[in-house]
Amino acid sequence: MKKLLLLLFTLITFSAFSQITSPYNTFVGCRPTSITLIAPSGYHKFLWSNGDTYSQTEYVLTGTGSPILDTATVRLTCFDSNSNPYPQPPIVIRSVREPQLLSSFNKKYDYLIADSIKCELVLSYQYPTQYVFTFIQTDTRKNGQVKISKYVSNNRWCPLNQVSPALENGKYYHVTVHPRINNVNYCKGNYGEIGLKKLPRPKLDSAKVDYIDPIDFELYPNPINESSRLIVDSDDKIPMNIKIYNIVGQIVYDYDFNSFPISEQIGDYLSNRGTYKVVMTQGNNIKTTTLEKL
Repeated sequence: MKKLLLLLFTLITFSAFSQITSPYNTFVGCRPTSITLIAPSGYHKFLWSNGDTYSQTEYVLTGTGSPILDTATVRLTCFDSNSNPYPQPPIVIRSVREPQLLSSFNKKYDYLIADSIKCELVLSYQYPTQYVFTFIQTDTRKNGQVKISKYVSNNRWCPLNQVSPALENGKYYHVTVHPRINNVNYCKGNYGEIGLKKLPRPKLDSAKVDYIDPIDFELYPNPINESSRLIVDSDDKIPMNIKIYNIVGQIVYDYDFNSFPISEQIGDYLSNRGTYKVVMTQGNNIKTTTLEKL
């Protein structure tokens, strides 16, 4: 009788307090993810559904279980010192994809404010997925002042005219997307790049305005460590030549362009540290700027 009561007490104790835990109290990670699971204490032996027999096990989710989101149902049976089995409630661990802009919408610099962009799909699990688009206006990074705009989408589409604070014509943006599931934000994918087309300048009275510079450019980041992108647009659509000179006056980059906007990765041409001079020539218009490589 005493043995029977002791066995019943043991069963009640294990059942009341048994649970699978993890070091971070979460069973979800960004793909790929590694989740360490810990068995409840008080048992003698363990058998996880992946075959491990230790008190803790590691599950690695690579995202290959499905194109977007893979899940695994983890089961655990614990044994007391007499090899009596105690199956634990199963848990589900999940790996969430880090979405990016679809390639057909990325690295385009002639969007209109009425256009929309779209990101990759993240499959829902139990709860619907929202997509948080974040826009960083690249020219505001100077002096530590960064302008950030956002839009939360329920269907992967982001209408540019609904982003807040509003995007600006003629500006360029780094765009990231991260999923939000059940009000929990997950990791961002690699950033994309877009630009909004500069609208035509209104015709002005030539008697009041002596000169309007048609060339608009942006160089970021500056100064640079590795790579830098030069984006140029112009109201005039005649050919433009761009040259880059090093500190001793040697030409390290020389190229002619016939279409706009121009988007060039120029960091590879800057082999040494120092100050470089960028010269943009279009007809009679010449515009210069400097670039510092650290």
